[in-house]
Amino acid sequence: MGVPRFYRWLSERYPLINEVIEPEQIPEFDCLYLDMNGIIHHCSHGNTPDVAIPEDEVWMDVFKYISDLYSRIKPKRLLYMAVDGVAPRAKMNQQRSRRFRTALDAVEANERAVKNGDPPKSIDTFFDSNSITPGTAFMERLTQQLRFFTQKMINENPLWQGVDVVVSGPDVPGEGEHKIMDYIRTTKSQPDYDPNTRHCVYGLDADLIMLTLATHEPYVALLREEVIFGPEKTDARSLVRPDRLQLLHIHVLREYLALEFGEDDLERVIDDFVLFCMLVGNDFLPHLPYTGVGDGGLERLFTAYKTYRKKEESSDDPWLVEHGGGINWANFLKYLTVYSTSEEKFLAEEVSKSHWQIGRRRRCGGNGRGGSRISYEYQVKTGLGYPKSPEEARLQYYKVKAECDTKEERDQLVRDYMEGLQWSYSYYYRGPPSWHWYYHHHYAPFVSTMVNDFDDFAEAGSQIKFDGGGPVTPFQQLMSVLPASSGRKLLPRVFAPLFTSPSSPVKQYYPERFDIDIDGVKVPWGGTALINFVDENVLFKAMDDAVAEAERTGKNVLTAEEKMRNINGGAHVYRYDPSAKPVALKSTVPRFLPDLGHVTVDIEPFSHPPLPVGMDYFPHWVLPNCDLRKYEDCWPSLQTKTVVPRYAVGVKVFNFASQRQSMFLTMEESFDELMGSCKELLKAYAVQIDYPCVHRGRVVAIRYMTADGKVMRVTRDGEKAVSASTFRTDVEDELDYHDRHGLCFEFKSKDDELSSEDMEAEQPILEVRRVVGHRIERSGKRVYDFSAKTELRLAALCRVLEPHPIRVEEAKTGPQLVAGKRVIVSDLRSIYAGCVGTIRSIRPGEVAVDTEQPFGWDAAAAKSSAERMLRDKSDLRWYSPEVAASRAGLTVELWWMIAGSITAKLGRERVQVGMELFHWTRSEVSPGKSAWKMLVIPNYTRHSHNPETREDRWSFSNYAVQAVKDYMRAFPSVFDGLCDLDHVDTNLSLSAKRLLDTGTEDYEYELAKLKKWLGEQEFRRLPLVSPSYTALPRMGVQFLEGFADYQLKHEPTPPSITVSPEQLLGVENAKFVSKSCKELPRVGSRAVYVDAEGPAPVGARCIVTAVYGRPGQDMKVELLFDRPTFGCDTAFGRCSSMRGLVVAPSDILVLPVEASSSATTQKSAKTYTSLPKSNGVNDPRRQNGTGKSGKGKGARKAKKAPTVTYASRHPESTVLSRELQRMLGISSLPAERAQPAGLPNEV
Repeated sequence: MGVPRFYRWLSERYPLINEVIEPEQIPEFDCLYLDMNGIIHHCSHGNTPDVAIPEDEVWMDVFKYISDLYSRIKPKRLLYMAVDGVAPRAKMNQQRSRRFRTALDAVEANERAVKNGDPPKSIDTFFDSNSITPGTAFMERLTQQLRFFTQKMINENPLWQGVDVVVSGPDVPGEGEHKIMDYIRTTKSQPDYDPNTRHCVYGLDADLIMLTLATHEPYVALLREEVIFGPEKTDARSLVRPDRLQLLHIHVLREYLALEFGEDDLERVIDDFVLFCMLVGNDFLPHLPYTGVGDGGLERLFTAYKTYRKKEESSDDPWLVEHGGGINWANFLKYLTVYSTSEEKFLAEEVSKSHWQIGRRRRCGGNGRGGSRISYEYQVKTGLGYPKSPEEARLQYYKVKAECDTKEERDQLVRDYMEGLQWSYSYYYRGPPSWHWYYHHHYAPFVSTMVNDFDDFAEAGSQIKFDGGGPVTPFQQLMSVLPASSGRKLLPRVFAPLFTSPSSPVKQYYPERFDIDIDGVKVPWGGTALINFVDENVLFKAMDDAVAEAERTGKNVLTAEEKMRNINGGAHVYRYDPSAKPVALKSTVPRFLPDLGHVTVDIEPFSHPPLPVGMDYFPHWVLPNCDLRKYEDCWPSLQTKTVVPRYAVGVKVFNFASQRQSMFLTMEESFDELMGSCKELLKAYAVQIDYPCVHRGRVVAIRYMTADGKVMRVTRDGEKAVSASTFRTDVEDELDYHDRHGLCFEFKSKDDELSSEDMEAEQPILEVRRVVGHRIERSGKRVYDFSAKTELRLAALCRVLEPHPIRVEEAKTGPQLVAGKRVIVSDLRSIYAGCVGTIRSIRPGEVAVDTEQPFGWDAAAAKSSAERMLRDKSDLRWYSPEVAASRAGLTVELWWMIAGSITAKLGRERVQVGMELFHWTRSEVSPGKSAWKMLVIPNYTRHSHNPETREDRWSFSNYAVQAVKDYMRAFPSVFDGLCDLDHVDTNLSLSAKRLLDTGTEDYEYELAKLKKWLGEQEFRRLPLVSPSYTALPRMGVQFLEGFADYQLKHEPTPPSITVSPEQLLGVENAKFVSKSCKELPRVGSRAVYVDAEGPAPVGARCIVTAVYGRPGQDMKVELLFDRPTFGCDTAFGRCSSMRGLVVAPSDILVLPVEASSSATTQKSAKTYTSLPKSNGVNDPRRQNGTGKSGKGKGARKAKKAPTVTYASRHPESTVLSRELQRMLGISSLPAERAQPAGLPNEV
């Protein structure tokens, strides 16, 4: 778990260390390391532990997650997957606390649900996250799954070939992140190590920041999901991938630390930084009193270190730590002495302002009365009054919390804490100095006690010794950390009596209830769990006795499989070796993946290299041959501009403006030089557009202000005058944005008439288009694809990266075809167009290719089927808002309210409980200009705007009607609360108590229940898109998926083909084929995926199931792949796992339809606007809501609309209020005006 709140604090202190990555703007990496436990937790239960997911689906989600991370980062040398093995005893205490709380939280949640009228859930429906612990059968199966997956990917995916893949499973001792760091430290120590190696570490623990800093490797980035604090914005529900990732750049963090503390010796400063940051707590030690991030502890620690360094600036050795992971206790005492004054001041303020708290507890597990397990709060009766001084408060702290009544006991607390600091610091730099040491207390001492009341501080530090020892066995760890409810299920039956038997010698280690100290705690998950510590000698002896007794009686004897689970093993490295003897592998997930019949993967035992002879510790400094400017054109760096630091508040890295001090960087620029450099920026082929991140783009225009106040817009074709007010607004908006991210400007000029503020407001602004793709031409030059969307950037933040396209490869004089090369058929006239395979043989004039995937169904047949489904839309019907409301049993006003945005407020919690079937957002319509844009949910909402009449036209589908009915049935109180409003709005903010008046006072539970239910609904999973969309209904997608499966069953073997050499291209240049294709993607188009840098493999065949947007306006297409493909997803839940993907049109090659088929298809094809022009009254099809004609054989009588349940609650039941009409841009319409059914939207 690491340091609580540290990640957020650091990101706000140094606002530019994070980068949200985009597919074409990711730095290159040599090594990718995955701390697997975060992935396993996410895939096995995520945020819904009460929903049991079939285990093979869990494994497939894990596979997909790994594949997705790998395809994005594309490491060049190594993939290292590290699963947590048995941990040092110091970590087990934290694991024990967390697992006990998790178990009781599940029990309490179930009882709370019953208390609020919900049915109880069987414990079998819960996924026990405690099973993600080494030694369980679940983790043993995980190891087998990773081995199968690794061999499959290496054998089948060319991206995985040529890379070493290491799997360090749960049978290898050590925490995942520490196994990774140990590998980096030991390889760095080898004489042949490349000092410019680029590392990417995926993990969620905040202490990874400290661990990577401690390696002193400059080229390291931490990869994790994008972190959003506060409510998620509706705009996040866009067509971009929902699992956005971000990189925290250690290289940039090092530069910030150099600015913060000076550059005397940055490496020694970083070592000190790692040490004093441990004082805020970690997985092995509690934080010092009042050093928590929320208490401002880090700021005071920083200030104290700066003061200490200033006092010791004349010292030859002012550092807090020694080489090799030792602490300089004499210097550390001096530092603590400086810090103690701020601690004393803070404590005095707490006491004087009556903020002092002592003895607040929450009893987890309830009181047992009536069998209740619901937790409750209480106050410990200490018998102590409110303290009159800081000294008295400290004595109360030691007496009530630390249970230290005498000086000797407080001295022992200090010694143990010092021992813990040394153990933790050694662990970060050298690995665990002892596997069995742990901190024997729940609390840390006051710094003033260490400084003023403890004798011989330095002497005590020098006497710290550790016994070393080896790791425990997996079963020993399980018995040490699991509560009885989990242990009985996850451990062999021989140990079950130790949890529950009254005569068990260790029963006291498995309490059914315990206290949590919540003094000063502001969040539900906070506090210190006061669980007793395990005496491992007593526990391990009891385990040995239980095993011996079982063997003596022959009852519950450990099986051979259970004994294997209890043995610590080793890691393995996997490499592609086509010369290896092929083997067959049985699938571990047969429901999803077939057996592997021809695997040529070499597997060898793997271990970390030892330190070279004579080296006592790894080099914790930047190696001499490391070039810190080697990657400045592709890695983020602050040093590409001249910046000066200052401190202020107000950065907005996350959803809220920070109230803490942040480092702002003032960029010093010469205004005259900046104006002169603009011409070079305009002429350049590619420039950096997002300082300090190296995101490439191209400048298409420059706007600047002349001396006489005119604004000129300069392009490559010339210049012209443009609006000055728009220019000033755009510059001001950009300045505000960068100010919120910690960047500001200081300009100087030879012209004394302009102040720095004037120059800042009049600086030139660029119109840029960012890179969205690239390809390598035959000449060897790298050519970019640029977005059609224009963005604005301040010229001061941009720099030239590539004056012209650069050559990255040797020029290709011919097709470069050799046996074994992967190629794509590029001739669009060929019946084999888009086929991808491997060259088997080459003869004059012809090349034999073994293709990789069956053709699937014919392009003409697929297109015809999709068009027929669009035309018929048997399960999709459209209604006017009035008819939709009537069918749902609502008034029109209530329909618009529930279909819009409703924010429910409960304390600090904000939950969106509206359905948001439509949403307004601001969008750029031209450079420097933006306008409101409507977004809708596909196949739920349609909207069009008539610019002549200025009328908006709406329709809602039967999907939307059914969703409203389901909502009303599940949470009728929400609709009751809306009916009681005296005004109508589509963007409401209301008290949750008003909407959840169900007769219970547990509004927190009801709001969480509503939030969870909404998250499970399809309308919340689908993206918000432009009204210009064409999308098959979900039944149509399911039909196509089933038909694709049927086709592949009848064509299981990929064919071999023979083509001419001129018809082939290497797969790395597959996008060339897409560029030459003039056919636009339409729903039903057969296509081949051609993006060599994308998540799916080149050559994967698919069908277009939706088209969002218009050509040239950032169009996106939704694809349904013929077979499961790692890197794909469910397309927002519209298809099965690993079958869907939303991409740009340039990522696919639309397969041509033969002329005869095309003519037949186009004859019946029709196009419609996003809302049909007919108002339905004069439409030949009667308004029966079916999409069928009201005449003839297929006619049927329209169903009567259901009773309008809530009609009587509003004065106007069928006619919109004038206020709402004006808001939605529509005129008053007859209540029974229905939209024609079955008409598709047009692209």
